[in-house]
Amino acid sequence: MFFKLAIAVITAVLLIATSMTFPGLTAEKTAKPPVPGVYQFELGDFTITALSDGTVPLDL
Repeated sequence: MFFKLAIAVITAVLLIATSMTFPGLTAEKTAKPPVPGVYQFELGDFTITALSDGTVPLDL
């Protein structure tokens, strides 16, 4: 009986510690609201940001 309780407590502590240590594993990425003139997209591990001041019309 004590062994099962100890395993349950240890498992709970490890799950909580892991979620606090690695929040990126438990939470999804939040979407940023679009800003006029700023276009972002991801390319692998990088985020590409293109700025437009409106002088050239773009079809995006």
